Amino acid sequence: MAGAEIARAFNRVTMGWPGGEHSFGLNIGELLALQSICKAGPNVVLNRLQTGSWHVEDVRAVLRLGLIGAGMEDEEAKLLVFNNMAAAPLLKFVMPAHYVLAAALVGSVGEDEDTPPDDESGDGDAASGNVQAPKTS
Repeated sequence: MAGAEIARAFNRVTMGWPGGEHSFGLNIGELLALQSICKAGPNVVLNRLQTGSWHVEDVRAVLRLGLIGAGMEDEEAKLLVFNNMAAAPLLKFVMPAHYVLAAALVGSVGEDEDTPPDDESGDGDAASGNVQAPKTS
């Protein structure tokens, strides 16, 4: 089982978001479900989140499936995301969704401690693999 844990570690992130502090992870099953739900590949959804052309379902599905991929039960994840998205401005969820999906596609921050970041500004860049956790207030 150690091989499975190592293989899945790259896509796991723990972060604060409007719903609290949670772990998220999109494994291949969740990525396939995301593709089906959003009717677009994961990179297209990531691009929509980056460019501001996202759909509400892009944001909701990434967060819900990310919680499930990290071990939360489906119904609990569905309620957590729905209730929080109904109680806060939608834009507060876009960056966390971007961060979760980027971690699945390019790896999470700190995955390879020997590789210096390409982006010295500290803002991060999903294309380079240097993704910084969003700050939520």
